[in-house]
Amino acid sequence: MNACLRTSSRDRYRALGLLLALLLVPGLLATPAAAAQPSSRTFRDCPTCPELVRIAPGQFLMGSTAAEGAASKLRADRAAAERPQHEVRIGHPFAIGRVEVTVAQFAAFAKDSGRDYSTCFVLSNGAWKPDPKANWEAPGHDVTPEHPATCLSADDFEAYLAWLTAKTGHRYRFPTEAEWEYVARSGLDTVPVWTPDSATACRKLNAGDASFRAVRGPTWPTFACNDGFAGTAPVGRFPANRLGVQDLFGNVAEFVADCYSPSHEGAPTDGGARTDAAGCAVRVVKGASWAAEPGSLRPAVRQGIPRNLRGDGHGLRVVRDLQ
Repeated sequence: MNACLRTSSRDRYRALGLLLALLLVPGLLATPAAAAQPSSRTFRDCPTCPELVRIAPGQFLMGSTAAEGAASKLRADRAAAERPQHEVRIGHPFAIGRVEVTVAQFAAFAKDSGRDYSTCFVLSNGAWKPDPKANWEAPGHDVTPEHPATCLSADDFEAYLAWLTAKTGHRYRFPTEAEWEYVARSGLDTVPVWTPDSATACRKLNAGDASFRAVRGPTWPTFACNDGFAGTAPVGRFPANRLGVQDLFGNVAEFVADCYSPSHEGAPTDGGARTDAAGCAVRVVKGASWAAEPGSLRPAVRQGIPRNLRGDGHGLRVVRDLQ
């Protein structure tokens, strides 16, 4: 009987010691699912793959209000394209590029692709004109491996995404317009509707400014400040938003998965892409570029670009599925 009591006491002390160890050593009480979670919000699937930021599901109001359109002095057609404002619920997590796809990252694919990338629309004397010599390596201004890859069409980027998918075993794709705007709005304290005299704009993004005007001589309004770049800037030079994503506004306008439509009437409300336009010959681009005028650097801004057109202001931010 006493032996049984002594054994029982030893067992209780062992159990108490194990419990104290579990409480004092961080992480030992984590469930298997919690322990398996990545420790960082950012990751990449290979050394030459884009760095990605994990984005949680959520909901938001997509599109602009009449007040936002008035503050931005939008033309009637531009204002209509951003309305009606509507609620979107994104029920899936996804990962999005921290910055735009770079020249170095695209080069890894281009070496294997065998595609002809000649001829790009570049800005010359205040208008975009086709230049048969311009391409992603020479887009009309000097670039380094860390500049965003531009002078590429949606079709070119489609091939790049298929290559990334095959290389990594994970599905890479264009963001949907709703996913892009969700990330843009979620990362902001306020909607950026900067006026030409907003000196703070040049501290936050690369758009039409004093350096751009001095070199390019545009005929449209520019910011009355200097961001230091007459063309594209190397990625990641401007502050990240609250989600850790950079360069959403300015630098290059980014292709998304959606076919262009003249308004948000009938747009998906689940975060999916709009694919109901005949043939999807025209794709949406978001975020505006290094040549953008004040009022164009807002989450709701959207433009339509032919999917096979290569322009010196168009680029890509990838999305990778997490499910």
